[in-house]
Amino acid sequence: MDRTERFYRIDRLLRERRIVPVRVFLDALEISLATFKRDIEYMRDRFHAPIVWDRQRGGYAFTDAEKHAPAYELPGLWFSAGEIHALLAAEKLLEDVGSGLLAGQLAPLKNRLEQLLGSADHSAEEVRTRIRLLHAGRRKMALPHFETVAAATLKRRRLKLRYYSRVNDAVTEREVSPQRLAHYRDNWYLDAWCHTRDGIRSFAVDAIRGAELLDAKAKAVPDKDLDEELASGYGFLAVFVAAVTLRGVERRHRLHGELHAFAEQIENLLVVGLLLLLGGSLTAGVLSGLTLGGVVVAVALVFIVRPAIGAAALWGTKLSRPERWAVGFFGVRGLGSVYYLAYGASAATFPAIERLWPIVVLTVVLSIVVHGVTSTPAMRHVDRIARRRVVRRRTGARPLESRAEREHTDGH
Repeated sequence: MDRTERFYRIDRLLRERRIVPVRVFLDALEISLATFKRDIEYMRDRFHAPIVWDRQRGGYAFTDAEKHAPAYELPGLWFSAGEIHALLAAEKLLEDVGSGLLAGQLAPLKNRLEQLLGSADHSAEEVRTRIRLLHAGRRKMALPHFETVAAATLKRRRLKLRYYSRVNDAVTEREVSPQRLAHYRDNWYLDAWCHTRDGIRSFAVDAIRGAELLDAKAKAVPDKDLDEELASGYGFLAVFVAAVTLRGVERRHRLHGELHAFAEQIENLLVVGLLLLLGGSLTAGVLSGLTLGGVVVAVALVFIVRPAIGAAALWGTKLSRPERWAVGFFGVRGLGSVYYLAYGASAATFPAIERLWPIVVLTVVLSIVVHGVTSTPAMRHVDRIARRRVVRRRTGARPLESRAEREHTDGH
């Protein structure tokens, strides 16, 4: 605790116990004897605290102040950031209960919060006026459905829901085993096992159009499974659903094209920045620790490993063999390797990781040079092969361009 809090703790102990031994102060404040004595002297000198040591009773106590002595008064106490947020958030949640079944039981708690908010140097109304908690994305919730869902969750019984999907704009019927209610970003969600979909699902309570309590006992799902599936996914799912919904509603909107163009521009800028950093690392001697084995690994990655893996991954697609090898050979440029190695180095400890940096940098440099030089002629060659295949399929004859190329080759 800070010094101001200690002053208030000392004052409260003296008022509650009259005589307070030094050991009680030290245990309550968790400070040394020297610090405690400095605090007592500070309170006497600065706040005019009438604190005296009573030798007979073996402790400190308040005594009557002298007639013309300055009044004893501690400095104004204010809430910490966490305390004021907790008090205002609790008050707001209680206000949202409205006229529900617990309104009468919660009234004393509301009054207690009112007293706590006004227990510092400012009134509760002044605190509410000057400090705001902004709630982002709060949606209107049907209270009767919430009460039914909460009852089923606590009684461990199944629910029959009529649930509205914002993605499909449709209402479906679900039979679920409620597991827990989660309050996330000012909205309520029901984590449940969906028997209709045979899996764990999270339902927005405000999207429930109807809820019926069933007699069947709810299926129990371990908290570990719920946490692995849902605990860290609410924000991600919200962004994903929002993106899918916007894409489905405004598929042909011009903003989609502008957004993709903007994303490509940002990507190109980042690539330029990484290339500049890569060039700087080359001049700084990042390849100085490169060995012959590292060179072999880098060459194999660019010319053998990545093309083979890329072509194998595309096996069974509609791409032709030359197209599969072209995609496998070029693929994604090697700058991503820098990110993955940097992330691995920061997330864990690996022995001799400094040997990997020269290999990764050489691999990226080879990829940039080799792919930059060969991409244009290679893609032209793949296009010629594709055109020949199309012409053969349609007419059964070779295209004029390929015939001329063949005669030119035969003439030489």
